[in-house]
Amino acid sequence: MTVALVFGGKSSEHSVSVATAVLAFDALKRKYDVLPVYIDKKGVWRKGKFNKKPVLKKLRRGRKIKICFTKPYLYCGLSKIRIDCALLCLHGANGEDGSVQGVLRLASIPFTGCDVTSSAVGMDKILMKDVFKSNGISCVEYVGITKEEHETYPCVTKAKVRKMGFPVIVKPSNAGSSIGISLARNSKELEKAITYALKYDNRIIIEKALVDFREVNCAVLKSEERYYLSDIEEPRKKGEILDYIDKYSISGKMSHRNIPASIDKEVAEKVRELALKVFKALGCSGVARIDFMIDKDGKVYANEINTIPGSLSFYLFVTSSLSPEKICDLLIEDALYNQKRREDLSYTYQNEIFATKS
Repeated sequence: MTVALVFGGKSSEHSVSVATAVLAFDALKRKYDVLPVYIDKKGVWRKGKFNKKPVLKKLRRGRKIKICFTKPYLYCGLSKIRIDCALLCLHGANGEDGSVQGVLRLASIPFTGCDVTSSAVGMDKILMKDVFKSNGISCVEYVGITKEEHETYPCVTKAKVRKMGFPVIVKPSNAGSSIGISLARNSKELEKAITYALKYDNRIIIEKALVDFREVNCAVLKSEERYYLSDIEEPRKKGEILDYIDKYSISGKMSHRNIPASIDKEVAEKVRELALKVFKALGCSGVARIDFMIDKDGKVYANEINTIPGSLSFYLFVTSSLSPEKICDLLIEDALYNQKRREDLSYTYQNEIFATKS
C-alpha cells in the first residue's frame, strides 16, 4: 500500500508538522511504501526521499508536484503516482483546517483524521466553543471579535471584556501551538494582546481567564466504530500560560510532562468522559487531542480540540499498548472505512424538473 505522508504547510506550525512527520515515517516505513509529500512555507508541494537528516534539505531537491489529483493518482509532472491513502501530519492553517481534506475528498483519496467539516470547526476556536455550548460541554465565558469590528467599534470590544472581567486570554481564532496568545490583566494589556493576535488571524477570541487552574490533555482515537481513550497528561508550564516554548522547545526536546496526570480519579473520569463527548460532538475521526482546564474546585472546562495533534499523540497511548505502528494502522484503517462509507452514499436523485411532456 502506498501511503502519502503529507506534512509541512504554509502555516505558523510548519516546524511542528515536520517533527510529527519524522515520527510518523518511522512508524510507517516497516509496513508501507511511504511517499513523502512536503508542502513548503510558500505552499509549494514537493515529493522526495525522506532521509530525515536533514529532512528539508533533501526534500527541497525533490521535484515540484503539480497539484492535480484524480482518483486515485497524484500527478507529478508527466508521471503519475498511485496513492492508496494520505496520512496527514499538517498542523494549523492550510492543512488542519479542512482545506487539504477538501482537495483529497474531491479526488476520492482516503485520508486520515477528521473530515472537512470537523476539521474546519475544530480549527476555529469561536465555532468550536459555540459547538461546545450547544452540546452542554462546559467551557469558560468568551466573546468572538473580528478585525473589522474591533477597528470600527473598539469601545464595544472593551465593553464586552469589562462585562466579562479581567484577566482574559486573547487568542487568534484560527491558530494552534499557543501562537499569538496573550494574557491581559487590564485595558492597556488588552489592546496590546488584541494587536498581537490579529497578526495571525482576522478573527480573535477573548476568554475569561481562570486564576487558579491546571491544564490537562486527553486524546481520543477512533478507528471504524471503535474508540480508544489515552492517558491524561499534565504539561508543565514556566509562565502563566502554556506557550510554544513550553510545548516544543525545552532543551531541544518535547517539554516535560506528567503522564498520567496526578489528579483525582473522579476528575480523571470526567476528563475522559468530556473528551469523548467533544470528539463525538464535532463528528471527529482518526486521532484528536482535547485540552482541558481544571479549576481549584475540581470543575473541568473543555478548552480546545486539536484534530491533528502534535506527534499524532503517540506518547499518550503508551500504557494502553498502542504503539506508533499500531496507531498508524488504525488511522489508515479508519481512513479506508470512511472513504468506503462516502462511496456508498447516493449522489444522484431522480426528479422531473427538466422533464418534458410527450
